[in-house]
Amino acid sequence: RMGRVAIDMMNSLDAVEMTPRLYLTVFGLINIWKEPWPAGQQKHLEAYDSGVSTGDMEYAFANINQYAFKAIYCGENVLSLSQNIQAYIKRAYQCGQRMYWLLFIVFHQLTLDLMGIEQNAFSAYSDGMTEESYFTMCRGTSAKSMCRLICCKKKYVAFLTGDMGTAAQMWCDIHDFPMGSVGRIVNNIVSVFIDGMMGFFFARKHGEDEAKWTSVGLEAIESFRKWVKSSEWNFANKLY
Repeated sequence: RMGRVAIDMMNSLDAVEMTPRLYLTVFGLINIWKEPWPAGQQKHLEAYDSGVSTGDMEYAFANINQYAFKAIYCGENVLSLSQNIQAYIKRAYQCGQRMYWLLFIVFHQLTLDLMGIEQNAFSAYSDGMTEESYFTMCRGTSAKSMCRLICCKKKYVAFLTGDMGTAAQMWCDIHDFPMGSVGRIVNNIVSVFIDGMMGFFFARKHGEDEAKWTSVGLEAIESFRKWVKSSEWNFANKLY
């Protein structure tokens, strides 16, 4: 409700320069708990265009970042996303938005991996740079959020391609980069879902670590039981 009020106020004041920041908050952080995720996709693109026209490039690219990852999870064409993100990589670099430039490189590698294309997106960073060497560099500089993103990205790809061993290793590695609450953005919500699926997959093997993986699965269920109260459309299908 407060998000709608804020948008109405912005429109009534004709404060178009606030569009990128407001849309990022409302459609990227608030409405994901109340409305279907695809409902906010177009809004992020509108916010990007508004940011470009008003010079708010930081939040323009922040909206593209939200759009891109939601698009993956909502089933948009991966090839088209991969092609489009390359243009945003170049634009972010030109505009001096280093953080989003790097985030988009990670996303580009995600799309390549999902399509089974053996191409190194990190060559856009520097010659000879790979995902592994970039991860090592980030770990050395205590760039925890980027390290966590790369681990989550590798876990997502491994899970979808059936490489459960790598997915489990990434689950372990992620714990080296804690970030507090996991329910703030779509990426982390999807990560919890994958954790639950992995937990029960390994628990059913009845190995020495059965109790650990059972706990992982049950924790994921508990999270989704809380979240489904806000939006059955987004979370009920993942819970049941």
